Amino acid sequence: MALYIPSVATSYRLWINGQLSAGNGTVGTDKATMVPKNVPKVVYFTPSGGDIELVIQVSNFVQRKAGLWESFKLGTAESIGYEREKNILREMFLAGGLFLMGIFYLCFYFSRRAERAFFFFSATCLMLSIRTTMLGETLAVRMFPAMSWESAVKIEYVTGMLTLPCFLWYGYCCFPNEMRSGWVKLSSLLTAGYILLVLSTQASTYTYFMPSFEILAILVLLYMVYVLIMAVVRRKDGALLHGIALLFFFAAVVNDTLYYNHILHTGDMIPYGIFCFLFLLGLHLARRFSRSLTYTERLTVELQELNESLENKVRERTAELEHFNRRLQQANESISLMDSSRRSLLSNITHELRTPLTLIQGYAEALSEGVIRGDRSRYFTLILQKAKLLDHIFNDLIELSRLEARQIQFHFEPYPAVQSLQHLFDKYEMDLKEKELQVSLCNLPDPEESRPIRVHVDALRIEQVFANFMMNAQKYTPAGEWLPFTLISRGKNLSSRLRIRDPG
Repeated sequence: MALYIPSVATSYRLWINGQLSAGNGTVGTDKATMVPKNVPKVVYFTPSGGDIELVIQVSNFVQRKAGLWESFKLGTAESIGYEREKNILREMFLAGGLFLMGIFYLCFYFSRRAERAFFFFSATCLMLSIRTTMLGETLAVRMFPAMSWESAVKIEYVTGMLTLPCFLWYGYCCFPNEMRSGWVKLSSLLTAGYILLVLSTQASTYTYFMPSFEILAILVLLYMVYVLIMAVVRRKDGALLHGIALLFFFAAVVNDTLYYNHILHTGDMIPYGIFCFLFLLGLHLARRFSRSLTYTERLTVELQELNESLENKVRERTAELEHFNRRLQQANESISLMDSSRRSLLSNITHELRTPLTLIQGYAEALSEGVIRGDRSRYFTLILQKAKLLDHIFNDLIELSRLEARQIQFHFEPYPAVQSLQHLFDKYEMDLKEKELQVSLCNLPDPEESRPIRVHVDALRIEQVFANFMMNAQKYTPAGEWLPFTLISRGKNLSSRLRIRDPG
């Protein structure tokens, strides 16, 4: 037969039918003489008669609770062995599953640091995984036999306490509008105080403070229930799933609190409640991650479309800029051309001003010195005409800005070429002869013919051109030379022009 001996606080010796068959640690009469140890065992024996006598000695001077926490199980060697293997496999499954979930979501956190919920969920899984190996079949103690009882108990308590703030911060990351960070920070500080107490004292001291921490844990869970109810009412994403998961966890915590205080004898249910709780939360995080990935893919597609649209807009804006650049270049060229035209115009106007001024000055000096005798009215008329020409040139200077803007007005009218040329010749003949130049008109058409030569010009501008010709002739023609003027008509197109033939 076989006898399954669960946790016994905190050391014991067992006799079966008067024979010492099992034990944990060293049983003593005080704290100095006892050695604590708590590891479940299976004792195999062969009964010698109909009655089985069990005698057990238990000593405890190291923690608050003492004695037998669970009932012994008696049965055949095969059934008890099967029960023991089933417990070990169950705890390995729970611890391994929680550990893998913790590592899985920790990797998620390292790949996306902004999602702090992944980190706290991972920490919760890892802490509960380690604590699971310290409970029930105490797998960690079996794997590391040299581990002392005090160290194992500290690890069990610390990992269990760390679960509370990790779970609270996870809830705050998921429902920041429903939870107040002040309560989360206060609970974390109180938990840190309990952990410091556990690490700095022995089990005979800190185990007496555990009921107050269990009350804190229940209050925190009640607060989380309130938060989840608010989240469900506000239709927050994942609130209903969190609420269902928390019900499993809350039921397991209440059960274990009553169990460890010897009120219920249902056994340790926290590992199962925790596994269901974390499995449901893992589903929520997986769904959340999946939605984020889907949203990212949709944003990627939209970004690609936006990039293509931006490329088209850039091309359009580039074409517009090139068009404006060409127009700017044309404007610059026009400005440069206008500057060049202005300089040329100023040079021409200066030349035109010098011509009549020179004539007026010459006539005036001749009249004042008495060089010209006889009828002087003709010379006064010439001076008056040159003065009027100067007045017109001054008006042209005033209209220079209008000329640059291409707004100057020309007064075109039918112009009798032969008669007008004869008139201009008569007007400037005296000036040329005074320079000892011989002047004659040749090859002039008959003004009385049926089809006189007419051109459409501004008569005043033509006179300015003719005056410049005259002054150039006076300046560059030697004295006594001929200045032949020829008017050439080309057929019916009335394209007539005046030219000065080189005397040579």
